[in-house]
Amino acid sequence: MEKLRDSFFKAYFEMPVPRIVVRSDSSDYEVLAVNPAFKLINNLPSDEPAHQALFALIRNGNAKNKAILRNALEESRSTGKAVEIAELDMSSQELQTDSVLWWQIEILPVANEQEHTEYLILSVRDITAAVQAEKEMEEARYRVQCLHEELAATNEELLASNEELNTTVDELNAARLRLEEFNAELENRVLQRTNELQEAQSVLSQQHHLLAAVIDEVPAGIVIFKGAEMSIDRINTKMLEMWKRGTEILKKPLIEVMPELKEQEFPAILQEVYTTGIPYMVWGSAAELVIEGVRKTVYRDFSYTPLKDEHGQTHSIVALSVDVTERTLSRQREQQLLEEYTAINEELTAANEELAATNEELYESQESHSLMNQNLVESESRFRNLVMEAPVAICILKGEQLQLEMINSEGLSIFGKDRGIIGRSLKEALPEPGARPLLLMLKEVYRSAQPFSGNEVAAAFDHGGNVKSGYYSFICKPIIAKDGSVNALMVVATDVTERKKDEQRKNDFIGMVSHELKTPLTSLKGYAQILYARAQKAEDQFSLHSLGKVNDQVKKMTELINGFLNISRLESGKIQLNKQEFYFDDLVNENIEEAEIVMATHRIIFQPCERLRVYADREKVSSVVANLISNAIKYSPGKAQIEVSCQVIDEKIRFSVKDWGLGVRKEDQAKLFDRFYRVESRETQLISGFGIGLYLSAEIIERHGGRIWVESEGSAGSTFFFQLPGLSSTLADG
Repeated sequence: MEKLRDSFFKAYFEMPVPRIVVRSDSSDYEVLAVNPAFKLINNLPSDEPAHQALFALIRNGNAKNKAILRNALEESRSTGKAVEIAELDMSSQELQTDSVLWWQIEILPVANEQEHTEYLILSVRDITAAVQAEKEMEEARYRVQCLHEELAATNEELLASNEELNTTVDELNAARLRLEEFNAELENRVLQRTNELQEAQSVLSQQHHLLAAVIDEVPAGIVIFKGAEMSIDRINTKMLEMWKRGTEILKKPLIEVMPELKEQEFPAILQEVYTTGIPYMVWGSAAELVIEGVRKTVYRDFSYTPLKDEHGQTHSIVALSVDVTERTLSRQREQQLLEEYTAINEELTAANEELAATNEELYESQESHSLMNQNLVESESRFRNLVMEAPVAICILKGEQLQLEMINSEGLSIFGKDRGIIGRSLKEALPEPGARPLLLMLKEVYRSAQPFSGNEVAAAFDHGGNVKSGYYSFICKPIIAKDGSVNALMVVATDVTERKKDEQRKNDFIGMVSHELKTPLTSLKGYAQILYARAQKAEDQFSLHSLGKVNDQVKKMTELINGFLNISRLESGKIQLNKQEFYFDDLVNENIEEAEIVMATHRIIFQPCERLRVYADREKVSSVVANLISNAIKYSPGKAQIEVSCQVIDEKIRFSVKDWGLGVRKEDQAKLFDRFYRVESRETQLISGFGIGLYLSAEIIERHGGRIWVESEGSAGSTFFFQLPGLSSTLADG
C-alpha cells in the first residue's frame, strides 16, 4: 500500500478520469479504492464502500463482456504489462433498461518490491457517444444509399410514364427533407467532434511545452522556418545568442532579419530543401553575418530537415546549427603555422644551395635539412587527421528513483546500453562503479531543485563488459511541477573525450617537432659560423652576405621553436620558474640597449622608476619585456618613437610600453593574449608572426602572480602593461 500513498499516485488517481484500484491476488479482485469520477460514471453513491468484489461494484454489462474484462485482468496480472480493451459493451440488460453504455478500459499493473503484480489500476473512458455516432453514421450511409436507389428507380419511371412525375417529385422532396434532417444531425455530431478535438489539442499543448523546454536547453542553435518565404516560426535561446538577436525577429522572413545572406548560398539551399523535401547537412561551413553591427566570418556545422504534412508536402524546415568558429580558426591557424614552417624551410633550402657552391662541408647539413623537411611533411599529414566532434546526448529522468523516461541514441552510445534500459531506474541501468558519482550528483540536483553543470568531467561506463572512460560536459536541470516540487530531471551532455585527446596529441606533437628541429638547427648554426669565419679571412663578400642571411633565418627559426616548446611545456605543466632576486630597472635597460642595436628605426624613450628588487625568473620576465618592445616597433611602421616607463605602485612594479602605431580594436583586445590569435586587418597582413608571443607573456606574468593588459584607442596607438609584485610584498606572501 506504500505506493498507493505516494503523492504522485494520489495526483494520478484523483485526476478527472474514472479509475478504480483492485487487488490482483484475490480471485474476485477486491476493490481497494474508487475515485469520484468512477462513482459518477456508474451512478454509485458517494459513500459506496470499498473492499467488495469488482463485479459486485460494476452492475452494468452482460456475462459475456464481464468475462472479457476478467480475462484482461488476468492477462495484465500474469504478464505484468498494461492491457487495453478498446471497446466493451456495458449496456444494462439485467436492469431491463434500454440504456446503451460502451467503455474503453486501460488496465495498468503496479508491482511490489519483488517485481510481482500486487495491484491493478483500471482507467475507464465512456466512449458510448463515439460508438453510437459510428453506428448512426453507418445507418445514415445506408439510408443515403437507399435514397440513391430510390432516385434511380424514379428516373426509370419518369422515362416510362409522365403521369408518375408528380409522385416522383413528391418522393424527391421527401428525400430532400430527410437529407436536410440528416445534415442537421451531422452538424451536431461535427460540433461534438470539435469539442473532443479541442480537448486533444489541450493535451498536445502540454506536450509541446515539454518539447520546447528540451529544445531550449540543447547546446546547439535550433530555428524553424515556415513556408516558402522562410519566416522564423520558432527559435531557441542558443540560436538567439549566436545571432545576437532578440525575440522581435519571430514571424519575420530570414532575409529581412539577415539581409547579408542574400548574396550567399544559404537561402538557395533552404529553397531546395523546401522544394525537394530532401534533408541537407554540412560541417564547418563559412558564413558572413552582421553581428552587433560588425560583419564577421563565422563557421557552423548545420543541417536543414524538412517537416511534412500528411500529404508529404513540406510546410516548414528545422535548422540545427553548432558554432565551430573557434575550432575552425584554430585549425586554420595550425595550417598557417605549417605553411610558415614550409616557407622557412624553403628559405633554408635556398640558402643551403648557395653555400653548396662555396664549400662542400655544408653537404651534411643539407642532408639533415632534407630529413627535417620530410619529417615536417609527415607531421602535416598527422595534423590534418585531428578532427573534433561533440555529439549531444539528452535524457529525462522521472521521479526520485530517476527512472529513465526518455534517452536519445547519443545518450545510449555514451552509456554503452541499448533501449532496454528505458523505463528502469538509473541505478539499475548503470550499476557500474564508475557511474556512482553521476548518480549522487543527480540525486542532489533532484533534492535541491537547483541546476548543475560540469565541464570536461571524467566518467566510466560499462560497454558490454568493457569499461569505457571518457570526458563529458553536461548540464542537469530540474523540471518543476505546478505545485513547486521537482517532477523530473533533464540532462544534456556532450562527449568531449576526443577533443581532450586531440588537445593532448597536439601538444605532444608540437613538443616532439620542436625537439626534432632543434638538433639539425644546432648543426646548421655551427657549420654556418665556421664558414662565416673562413669567409671573413678570405674577404669573400658573397659568402659573408649569404651566411648572414642563413644566420638570420636560423635565429628566426630558433626563436619560433623555443616559443612552441614553451607553449608545450606550459600546457603540459612542465615549465619551471627559476626565481631569483634582481633589480627590475637594470633588466629593462638591458633589453632597451639590445633593441636599439638590432632595430635602429625607432628611438626608445625610457622613464625609469625607483630601484626595486623583485623575486622572479629573470630570463622569462626579460623575454616578456623584449617581446612587448619588439611588438611596439613592429606594429608602428613609419613612427619614430617608442615610450617605455616603469612605476612603483603599492610595492608593485608596473611596466608599460607605448607606441603610436596601428592600435588594437575593442573587439580584439579580449582575445589578444589567446594562443595563436592574431589581429586580422589589411595593415597586419605583411607583418610576420604566429600569435604566440603575447600568449607566452601572459602565461609567464600570471604564473608570477601578476597581470597583463592592453589599452588602445584604435588607430591612435596602444599601451601594453604588466604588473609584478615587488620583493617586499612577495616575501610577505610567503
